[in-house]
Amino acid sequence: MATLNARFSVYTGTKAKWASSSVILLKGEIGLETDTHLFKFGDGTSAYSALPYANNISGEFGDLIADYYDKVEIDNLIDQLESEISAIPKFKIQVVENLPSSGNASTIYLVKMGTTPQQTCAEYIWVNNAWEKLGDHNLDLSNYYTKSQVDSKISDAVSNIPASNITQDSSHRFVTDSEKTTWNNKQNKLTFDSTPTASSSNPVTSGGVKTALDAQNSNLTNLINTKTANVVKYTDSGIIINGGELA
Repeated sequence: MATLNARFSVYTGTKAKWASSSVILLKGEIGLETDTHLFKFGDGTSAYSALPYANNISGEFGDLIADYYDKVEIDNLIDQLESEISAIPKFKIQVVENLPSSGNASTIYLVKMGTTPQQTCAEYIWVNNAWEKLGDHNLDLSNYYTKSQVDSKISDAVSNIPASNITQDSSHRFVTDSEKTTWNNKQNKLTFDSTPTASSSNPVTSGGVKTALDAQNSNLTNLINTKTANVVKYTDSGIIINGGELA
Protein backbone atom coordinates (compact mmCIF):
# COMPACT_ATOMS: atom_id res chain seq x y z
CA MET A 1 0.00 0.00 0.00
CA ALA A 2 1.28 3.40 -0.93
CA THR A 3 1.82 5.95 1.87
CA LEU A 4 0.60 9.46 1.29
CA ASN A 5 2.33 12.17 3.30
CA ALA A 6 0.11 15.18 3.72
CA ARG A 7 -0.44 18.17 5.98
CA PHE A 8 -3.61 20.04 6.63
CA SER A 9 -4.52 23.27 8.38
CA VAL A 10 -7.72 24.67 9.85
CA TYR A 11 -9.33 28.07 9.82
CA THR A 12 -7.96 30.19 12.68
CA GLY A 13 -8.78 33.54 14.25
CA THR A 14 -9.40 35.19 17.57
CA LYS A 15 -12.75 34.84 19.23
CA ALA A 16 -13.58 38.43 18.36
CA LYS A 17 -12.57 37.89 14.73
CA TRP A 18 -14.74 34.78 14.48
CA ALA A 19 -17.70 36.67 15.96
CA SER A 20 -17.62 39.14 13.05
CA SER A 21 -16.60 36.64 10.38
CA SER A 22 -18.94 35.73 7.49
CA VAL A 23 -17.07 32.51 6.68
CA ILE A 24 -19.29 29.41 6.54
CA LEU A 25 -17.32 26.35 7.54
CA LEU A 26 -17.82 23.29 5.39
CA LYS A 27 -19.32 20.22 6.98
CA GLY A 28 -16.65 18.71 9.21
CA GLU A 29 -14.29 21.66 8.68
CA ILE A 30 -12.64 22.98 11.85
CA GLY A 31 -12.60 26.58 13.03
CA LEU A 32 -10.09 27.32 15.85
CA GLU A 33 -10.03 30.30 18.23
CA THR A 34 -6.35 31.13 18.70
CA ASP A 35 -6.81 33.06 21.95
CA THR A 36 -9.20 30.64 23.74
CA HIS A 37 -8.01 27.40 22.09
CA LEU A 38 -11.63 26.44 21.55
CA PHE A 39 -12.84 25.05 18.23
CA LYS A 40 -16.01 24.19 16.31
CA PHE A 41 -16.95 21.92 13.44
CA GLY A 42 -18.76 23.41 10.51
CA ASP A 43 -22.06 22.11 9.19
CA GLY A 44 -21.86 23.77 5.78
CA THR A 45 -24.72 26.19 6.43
CA SER A 46 -24.42 27.91 9.83
CA ALA A 47 -22.29 30.90 10.74
CA TYR A 48 -19.49 30.23 13.20
CA SER A 49 -21.27 32.07 16.01
CA ALA A 50 -24.26 29.75 15.67
CA LEU A 51 -22.20 26.57 15.91
CA PRO A 52 -21.63 24.78 19.23
CA TYR A 53 -18.11 24.21 20.51
CA ALA A 54 -16.83 20.78 19.59
CA ASN A 55 -15.44 20.14 23.07
CA ASN A 56 -18.82 21.10 24.57
CA ILE A 57 -17.33 23.64 27.01
CA SER A 58 -20.63 25.46 27.23
CA GLY A 59 -22.39 22.20 28.04
CA GLU A 60 -20.28 20.09 30.34
CA PHE A 61 -18.29 22.95 31.93
CA GLY A 62 -20.76 25.77 31.53
CA ASP A 63 -21.59 25.84 35.22
CA LEU A 64 -17.88 26.02 36.11
CA ILE A 65 -17.02 28.95 33.86
CA ALA A 66 -20.27 30.86 34.09
CA ASP A 67 -18.80 33.18 36.76
CA TYR A 68 -15.53 33.80 34.90
CA TYR A 69 -14.47 36.11 32.09
CA ASP A 70 -12.26 34.87 29.32
CA LYS A 71 -9.18 36.83 28.20
CA VAL A 72 -10.97 38.73 25.44
CA GLU A 73 -13.79 39.77 27.74
CA ILE A 74 -11.30 40.90 30.40
CA ASP A 75 -9.30 42.92 27.87
CA ASN A 76 -12.49 44.57 26.62
CA LEU A 77 -13.56 45.42 30.17
CA ILE A 78 -10.13 46.90 30.95
CA ASP A 79 -10.27 49.05 27.82
CA GLN A 80 -13.74 50.23 28.77
CA LEU A 81 -12.64 51.03 32.33
CA GLU A 82 -9.60 52.97 31.17
CA SER A 83 -11.76 54.96 28.79
CA GLU A 84 -14.23 55.81 31.54
CA ILE A 85 -11.44 56.80 33.94
CA SER A 86 -9.81 59.09 31.37
CA ALA A 87 -13.16 60.81 30.88
CA ILE A 88 -13.42 61.74 34.57
CA PRO A 89 -12.64 65.46 35.05
CA LYS A 90 -9.33 66.05 36.82
CA PHE A 91 -9.80 68.57 39.61
CA LYS A 92 -7.14 70.73 41.16
CA ILE A 93 -7.29 72.42 44.55
CA GLN A 94 -6.83 76.16 45.04
CA VAL A 95 -6.84 77.92 48.42
CA VAL A 96 -8.19 81.49 48.33
CA GLU A 97 -9.01 84.19 50.85
CA ASN A 98 -12.23 85.07 49.01
CA LEU A 99 -14.08 83.59 46.06
CA PRO A 100 -13.33 85.29 42.73
CA SER A 101 -16.14 86.64 40.59
CA SER A 102 -16.00 83.48 38.45
CA GLY A 103 -14.14 80.19 38.55
CA ASN A 104 -12.83 77.19 36.65
CA ALA A 105 -15.13 74.17 36.41
CA SER A 106 -12.22 71.77 37.04
CA THR A 107 -11.05 73.51 40.23
CA ILE A 108 -12.20 73.10 43.82
CA TYR A 109 -11.81 76.36 45.71
CA LEU A 110 -11.05 76.30 49.44
CA VAL A 111 -11.98 79.52 51.23
CA LYS A 112 -10.17 79.98 54.56
CA MET A 113 -12.48 80.39 57.53
CA GLY A 114 -9.87 80.71 60.29
CA THR A 115 -6.17 80.48 61.13
CA THR A 116 -6.29 78.17 64.15
CA PRO A 117 -4.48 74.81 64.05
CA GLN A 118 -7.88 73.23 63.37
CA GLN A 119 -8.34 75.30 60.23
CA THR A 120 -11.67 75.07 58.44
CA CYS A 121 -12.12 75.79 54.75
CA ALA A 122 -15.36 76.04 52.80
CA GLU A 123 -15.31 74.07 49.53
CA TYR A 124 -16.82 75.58 46.39
CA ILE A 125 -17.02 74.66 42.69
CA TRP A 126 -18.07 76.78 39.72
CA VAL A 127 -21.13 75.16 38.09
CA ASN A 128 -23.47 76.65 35.49
CA ASN A 129 -21.93 80.10 35.91
CA ALA A 130 -22.56 80.14 39.63
CA TRP A 131 -20.80 79.11 42.85
CA GLU A 132 -22.00 75.97 44.57
CA LYS A 133 -20.84 75.02 48.04
CA LEU A 134 -19.76 71.42 48.47
CA GLY A 135 -19.27 71.60 52.21
CA ASP A 136 -16.65 72.42 54.82
CA HIS A 137 -13.21 70.87 55.02
CA ASN A 138 -11.39 70.67 58.35
CA LEU A 139 -7.64 70.80 57.98
CA ASP A 140 -5.73 69.84 61.12
CA LEU A 141 -2.44 71.75 61.15
CA SER A 142 -1.63 71.14 64.81
CA ASN A 143 1.23 68.77 63.92
CA TYR A 144 2.74 71.10 61.32
CA TYR A 145 5.11 74.06 61.60
CA THR A 146 4.61 77.33 59.77
CA LYS A 147 7.44 78.67 57.61
CA SER A 148 8.43 81.24 60.24
CA GLN A 149 8.50 78.53 62.91
CA VAL A 150 10.74 76.33 60.77
CA ASP A 151 13.10 79.25 60.07
CA SER A 152 13.25 80.02 63.80
CA LYS A 153 14.00 76.39 64.65
CA ILE A 154 16.80 76.25 62.09
CA SER A 155 18.28 79.52 63.35
CA ASP A 156 18.24 78.28 66.95
CA ALA A 157 19.80 74.97 65.97
CA VAL A 158 22.61 76.63 64.02
CA SER A 159 23.42 79.11 66.81
CA ASN A 160 23.44 76.44 69.53
CA ILE A 161 25.47 73.64 67.98
CA PRO A 162 27.43 71.80 70.73
CA ALA A 163 31.20 72.00 70.34
CA SER A 164 31.32 68.20 70.55
CA ASN A 165 29.43 67.99 67.27
CA ILE A 166 32.07 70.00 65.40
CA THR A 167 35.05 68.25 63.84
CA GLN A 168 38.27 70.26 64.03
CA ASP A 169 41.14 70.07 61.56
CA SER A 170 44.33 71.95 60.78
CA SER A 171 42.40 74.82 59.20
CA HIS A 172 39.51 74.93 61.69
CA ARG A 173 40.25 75.16 65.41
CA PHE A 174 38.52 76.52 68.49
CA VAL A 175 40.18 79.62 70.03
CA THR A 176 40.07 80.55 73.71
CA ASP A 177 39.49 84.10 74.97
CA SER A 178 43.05 84.14 76.28
CA GLU A 179 44.44 83.29 72.85
CA LYS A 180 42.27 85.96 71.25
CA THR A 181 43.51 88.54 73.76
CA THR A 182 47.13 87.60 73.05
CA TRP A 183 46.62 87.89 69.33
CA ASN A 184 44.75 91.18 69.62
CA ASN A 185 47.59 92.69 71.69
CA LYS A 186 50.37 91.67 69.34
CA GLN A 187 52.60 94.25 67.66
CA ASN A 188 51.03 95.66 64.56
CA LYS A 189 52.94 95.52 61.32
CA LEU A 190 55.69 98.16 61.33
CA THR A 191 56.31 100.63 58.54
CA PHE A 192 60.02 101.22 57.89
CA ASP A 193 61.52 104.33 56.31
CA SER A 194 64.38 103.91 53.88
CA THR A 195 66.05 107.08 55.15
CA PRO A 196 65.94 108.87 58.50
CA THR A 197 63.45 111.76 58.52
CA ALA A 198 63.02 114.23 61.37
CA SER A 199 59.21 114.34 60.94
CA SER A 200 58.76 110.54 60.95
CA SER A 201 58.47 108.30 64.01
CA ASN A 202 58.85 105.14 61.91
CA PRO A 203 61.92 102.95 62.36
CA VAL A 204 64.57 103.08 59.64
CA THR A 205 65.81 100.07 57.72
CA SER A 206 69.32 98.90 58.42
CA GLY A 207 70.26 99.81 54.87
CA GLY A 208 68.89 103.30 55.41
CA VAL A 209 70.83 103.67 58.67
CA LYS A 210 74.04 102.55 56.99
CA THR A 211 73.56 104.95 54.10
CA ALA A 212 72.94 107.83 56.51
CA LEU A 213 75.95 106.93 58.63
CA ASP A 214 78.15 106.57 55.56
CA ALA A 215 77.06 110.04 54.45
CA GLN A 216 77.81 111.51 57.88
CA ASN A 217 81.16 109.76 57.95
CA SER A 218 81.99 111.18 54.52
CA ASN A 219 81.00 114.66 55.68
CA LEU A 220 83.12 114.28 58.82
CA THR A 221 86.09 113.10 56.83
CA ASN A 222 85.78 116.05 54.48
CA LEU A 223 85.53 118.43 57.44
CA ILE A 224 88.61 116.97 59.12
CA ASN A 225 90.55 117.19 55.90
CA THR A 226 89.49 120.82 55.48
CA LYS A 227 90.41 121.75 59.05
CA THR A 228 93.73 119.94 58.75
CA ALA A 229 94.49 121.77 55.55
CA ASN A 230 93.81 125.10 57.28
CA VAL A 231 95.96 124.34 60.39
CA VAL A 232 99.07 122.84 58.77
CA LYS A 233 100.21 123.81 55.34
CA TYR A 234 103.38 122.71 53.64
CA THR A 235 105.09 125.13 51.25
CA ASP A 236 108.41 125.30 49.38
CA SER A 237 109.70 127.82 51.86
CA GLY A 238 108.63 125.80 54.96
CA ILE A 239 105.66 124.80 57.17
CA ILE A 240 102.91 127.28 57.98
CA ILE A 241 101.01 126.63 61.24
CA ASN A 242 97.84 128.64 62.05
CA GLY A 243 98.82 131.24 59.50
CA GLY A 244 102.37 131.47 60.81
CA GLU A 245 105.49 130.26 59.03
CA LEU A 246 108.31 128.06 60.15
CA ALA A 247 111.71 128.40 58.42
